Amino acid sequence: MSKIIQAFEKEVNLTEQGLAELTETKLGLLIDVNTKSGMTMARKERTERNKLIEQVKRVAIDTKSSIDSKRNEITDKITVIFAPIVDAFEAEDLRLKQEAERVAKEEQGRIDEIKSQIAGIRNFSLSLFGKSSEELSEIIEAVDMIDVADSFSEFTQEAMLVKKETLGELNLALSGAIQSEQLAADRKALDDEKAEFEAWKKSQQKEIIADIPTETSKENDNEPVKVHGGYVTKVILTPYEEMINSVEFWSTQYGINGPARTDLMNILSQYK
Repeated sequence: MSKIIQAFEKEVNLTEQGLAELTETKLGLLIDVNTKSGMTMARKERTERNKLIEQVKRVAIDTKSSIDSKRNEITDKITVIFAPIVDAFEAEDLRLKQEAERVAKEEQGRIDEIKSQIAGIRNFSLSLFGKSSEELSEIIEAVDMIDVADSFSEFTQEAMLVKKETLGELNLALSGAIQSEQLAADRKALDDEKAEFEAWKKSQQKEIIADIPTETSKENDNEPVKVHGGYVTKVILTPYEEMINSVEFWSTQYGINGPARTDLMNILSQYK
């Protein structure tokens, strides 16, 4: 018997008779890899095959002569013996892994979609600057109508919290917008009243100025004027002084007093 055959008989006890017995044993073995228990048994068969092949690979002889040919021959025979079970196992194992990957991918897609919907709720509270109270009211109504009880599965609590926080931020923004709009309305009303008053004041000033006599008295400047029972010489007024006297008279007649009267006098001072 050659040293190669002796080496394999000693290390692995794989004589031709041993291979034949192994073949007979495995050919009669039926395993259903479509069941969990069957996959467990098939996995053990593959482990047994791999151990045998590993033992064959480790065989060496003292003369260091090549034993690749005999090694490959025995390895091929072992592979053929275990092929029906191991091939079925590996095919089913691959299918299960692919199915697990598909399910995991589908599950991740479901989770990502829910997370995206939650982020969409939060996005309602972004970019609120410059929005009117009417726009904010519409956004609040839209967020309030989102049903988080049935659409977010295990993320329902997170969705409810985000919705609550978003509505809080939106209502705060709405309150600020209403205040800003009220201040703007009050400011506009004040400006309108001021403009209306200025227009009225100018019209009154024009009416008063139009009523001021344009001709000076033709009476003798030295004509005596009776005052408190006596006679005094008439005071000679300049045209400007006469205009001021007239304006004061007519201001009193028209009931123009206070700041309006002061403004009028300031305007007339330009003609001094």
